[in-house]
Amino acid sequence: MHSLRGRTMGTSIDWEGNIGSAPEFKEFANGNKDPRRLLRLNVYFDNSIPKSDGTGFEDRGGFWANVEFWHKDAEHYANVYQKGMRVLIQGRAVMDTWTKDGEDFSALKV
Repeated sequence: MHSLRGRTMGTSIDWEGNIGSAPEFKEFANGNKDPRRLLRLNVYFDNSIPKSDGTGFEDRGGFWANVEFWHKDAEHYANVYQKGMRVLIQGRAVMDTWTKDGEDFSALKV
């Protein structure tokens, strides 16, 4: 990720996939202001390729990624999205990194 005059730049994406678990909605206290809202989805982005024998498609190279919506988007989509739904996600892909129990982890997040 590069920074340009205080702006962060990531990879813009248009990915289609399926929500793999129940969406997780959270609210966080924000002083005297409205609470901050977060909706987190776990989405499987498949890569369907036609089978060589012409009998359909197979998934090659699909992957899971966390998708986050914040503020008003979080509140709106919390009432729309459900496990199993097919969704088109447009956003910015970033690599999220963290350490837990002394071990480093990373995961793709949109």
